Amino acid sequence: MSYPFATKTIVEYLTEFPEDMTEKETFDKIYSPEDGPWNYPTPANFGKLVEGKDYEIVGWYYVKHSDLIMDYENLGRAGVSTKATHVGEIQELIAQGKWKPWRHQPVIVSIDGRLNAGFNRVDGHTNEDKEWIWACIVNFTTEEDFAAYAAWENDPKNTDPKWFAEPETKVVAAVKLFNKKPKDEITFKDVKKFLSKAGVTAKLEATTKDVLDKIGIKYEGLKAYTKAETNKMSKLSLGIDIYKSLNVIYSMFSGRKTTGITDREIRKIYEIAPLMIEGKDVTLISGGITDIDSTELKTERKYFKNIMIRFDKLAEAWVAAKKAGKLGKFTSYFPSQTKEEKEKGDFV
Repeated sequence: MSYPFATKTIVEYLTEFPEDMTEKETFDKIYSPEDGPWNYPTPANFGKLVEGKDYEIVGWYYVKHSDLIMDYENLGRAGVSTKATHVGEIQELIAQGKWKPWRHQPVIVSIDGRLNAGFNRVDGHTNEDKEWIWACIVNFTTEEDFAAYAAWENDPKNTDPKWFAEPETKVVAAVKLFNKKPKDEITFKDVKKFLSKAGVTAKLEATTKDVLDKIGIKYEGLKAYTKAETNKMSKLSLGIDIYKSLNVIYSMFSGRKTTGITDREIRKIYEIAPLMIEGKDVTLISGGITDIDSTELKTERKYFKNIMIRFDKLAEAWVAAKKAGKLGKFTSYFPSQTKEEKEKGDFV
């Protein structure tokens, strides 16, 4: 895989710079395909991020740090103060030949060339005229994951001791990150998930609300209404008695856990579609949407309002494929459940 920065394997690097071999083991043992002599490398700690879901480790290399992108707004360092002594101590270890990069949390570089974590280590190497630095190259799934890790890694409780950190760092990072998004796309769950990945544990709910407040988004729990409660409002405001009016469908929807179609949605389509096929006008009156909060309401309500539009598009596509003779064959199998069936096979 190619990167927008120069790389060297550990063998290539130590062949060129043998003076940087700070361990006593022989060169032949430096890099076995499996581990190496020192349980190489020290595993990177990714905190709350889940490998394979939030990030993927692409490789371990020495990278030419002058090629890296460092002049961007790193939200993991938002609001932090850096002490020069941190860079100085790293620099002193390098100068004395005592810096052992494989023993520390590695510098983290994204595949697009942005330095995610390790700014002070890069500064220490730069000051000692060291052009290359040991790094873990990572493909982060989303920008939120990239920023969440940077914020988590900069917490002194989580990785190598830090010489900077402010309690509000993760809140500042969250506010800056989500301020870049349209407000109607920001949800309580998304902010909470980011803060959790960034390492916020104490008062997570309160911190999430604080971030939303700083962004200017109002958060509140929602009330949904039973059929009887909805009917009272419907008779008063719409002049419709749900129990007595023809072709009026009541439904209370549950917020989607994923982006797929919901069971309730399917049931309502099967109630509504036959009536509309008969030429009847149908009115859906909902008692609301449960399992969501105010930050999700607009998106979820729009989704459920459009259930018949989505069904219409699906039906049109189905009919078109059928007319064109392109409709695939449907096959189903059910497990044998009686003794007689089991004698004939596992499926019927």
